[in-house]
Amino acid sequence: MNPDHRPIHVWHPCGVRKGQNVCRPPAVVHWSIDLIDDMLDEVGVAYEVLDASRQMLTPEFLSDGYHGKFNGVILTDSMLYYTGPGNELNSAFSLAEWQTLHQYERDFGVRESVLSGYPASGPYFKVVYDLDYGMDLNTLVTGKSFQGRWQPPAGNTELFEYVNTANTLPVNDYAVAVEPLAPSVDPVVQPLLRDGTSNRTLVSRLIYADGREVLYSGITNAWYLVHSQVLNYEFLNFATRGLFLGSRKVYLAAHVDDLFLADDLWDPVANETTEELLYRNTSHDIDNLVLSQKALLKQYKTLPQFKLDMVFNGGGAVAIPAHSRQYSPLKDAELSKDKKKAKKGRDDKARIGSHKRNESQYVVKFILDEPYQVSANKALLKLSGPKRTAPVPQCAGSVKVPGWKKKFPGMIV
Repeated sequence: MNPDHRPIHVWHPCGVRKGQNVCRPPAVVHWSIDLIDDMLDEVGVAYEVLDASRQMLTPEFLSDGYHGKFNGVILTDSMLYYTGPGNELNSAFSLAEWQTLHQYERDFGVRESVLSGYPASGPYFKVVYDLDYGMDLNTLVTGKSFQGRWQPPAGNTELFEYVNTANTLPVNDYAVAVEPLAPSVDPVVQPLLRDGTSNRTLVSRLIYADGREVLYSGITNAWYLVHSQVLNYEFLNFATRGLFLGSRKVYLAAHVDDLFLADDLWDPVANETTEELLYRNTSHDIDNLVLSQKALLKQYKTLPQFKLDMVFNGGGAVAIPAHSRQYSPLKDAELSKDKKKAKKGRDDKARIGSHKRNESQYVVKFILDEPYQVSANKALLKLSGPKRTAPVPQCAGSVKVPGWKKKFPGMIV
């Protein structure tokens, strides 16, 4: 029986209990799945995600009895840890579901990678969860700062072959380091990455007597952690035995472009990124960038030559003369009524003309083109006209105006 070579299956625990109601709340995204699905998407590997806290695992989901649907299994957590109401096992899988998964791996020769988690080992976990990661829990230590040292077979042609194992791997987040049980105990544990101080295991390969193989990591892994970017690819490579459709490139340089241009900011009122709110780098930001790069080089000794390439393309670099900064907010104004364009003003003054007599409300939107890469929180609007006798009411566009269909952040009515 051979498994399908197309998808990878990622098992994702989160904080919602399984139930019969199909209208369940949205799942909470786990940092580990953010890490692995980003990598799978970048490589171009087809995969499916099973949220173990919301979806039951059945044999039919995995295969039709003769044809396996998945050629690799990736667990975001070693126990699919979950503490929802009524869950006495603290696992999103029941014992039957763990047994179903392990039987599928045996029947179809499918490997499993574990991104992080507690090394559940011994008779209790075997009986209650069908789990045994082969570790001596009496030797377990935890911490947030380890210097990982590689050990063969890491660095050979099969396991972490892309890593320079002569260098240490700094681990700067929560991790579990533990000693394996005796080699005669099932499973056989092959340490791949050890803590340089205690010599306890951080990452290991497990080989079970029934043929199952697992790559286990006791290190917290997330998309924002540097050590995770080193380990991440092997979770895919191991689980699939290197057989998948996709490709990967690793770049040894980082180019920072458009240094002088302003960037759009998030508008918490409109709940969107908007061009009306901008931020442009200051000299203080550049100083912080230099300090951050120096701190990175100090923390990671294997990066002595790493530098950010600050690409200069000239955009936004022209200094605005002092007298030019007293510009009129009506410069390049776009005038519209109820989201329908009326006229455009391309000068300091703009005429608002009524196309219909019943038009009584207008929106004035101020857009400043280059080189005015600045943001304005206020604008002065002066209204005049030969027939205007009554005062004109004005209000900020973030205020809901009766009769209008939406809010207009950064505008004045």
